[in-house]
Amino acid sequence: MRGWVSSLVFFAVLLGQSYALQARELVLVCRSQESINVFSKTELRRLFLGFPVKKNNTLVNALRNTSENDVYQVFLQNVMFMSKRNYERRLLSLNFTRGNKVIPDYEDTLLLIKNIKKNSNNVSYVWRDNLDESQGLTVIQVLWEGD
Repeated sequence: MRGWVSSLVFFAVLLGQSYALQARELVLVCRSQESINVFSKTELRRLFLGFPVKKNNTLVNALRNTSENDVYQVFLQNVMFMSKRNYERRLLSLNFTRGNKVIPDYEDTLLLIKNIKKNSNNVSYVWRDNLDESQGLTVIQVLWEGD
């Protein structure tokens, strides 16, 4: 009986460690040379709805990452608190009624990274495990943690 309990404890610890290794983080990134302060939840929502948001006395530009369905869905559900349909309708409506800027979306991760690096005011969201130090991006903040 004692061996069975110790085996059960061992597998529970092993399962917990592998579960922790599988956790993913959605992070907001910018160009490495820039230091943009952390955004509040309200600032993030406003930024990704096309409203002007200033950090360090400069306007920040949002870029949508639609390269993977998972990253886009996690962003919509946990940052914007909207479905894809409602978010895209809201963007279109705000563009027509208030003149909010159109937020470009990128289906290609490499093109997204290239455009983040092109302008010091560009920010977007990516999975942390997809980042590489050689890409020249800096994490501003963690937007979501999960599995």
